[in-house]
Amino acid sequence: ILLLDGHITYYKDDLIVLKYHENYIVPFEFPSHLIHVLQLLDISIIQPWKHYYNKVIHHALYLLVIEYTISSFF
Repeated sequence: ILLLDGHITYYKDDLIVLKYHENYIVPFEFPSHLIHVLQLLDISIIQPWKHYYNKVIHHALYLLVIEYTISSFF
């Protein structure tokens, strides 16, 4: 998923749209200048999750655990 601000500078060139499809990217366009609201999600929810996810991954690498599941993070 690629989150885009609907600002005029983000044009929909055919080549760019083709690259989205080739790389399995789903562009999701927000109304102009609204994407800053998502920064609250990044600070309050996503940032702590990334921190703990990194800790688990580093610990798994330290123990040489090759296979893991989502439930092993919790």
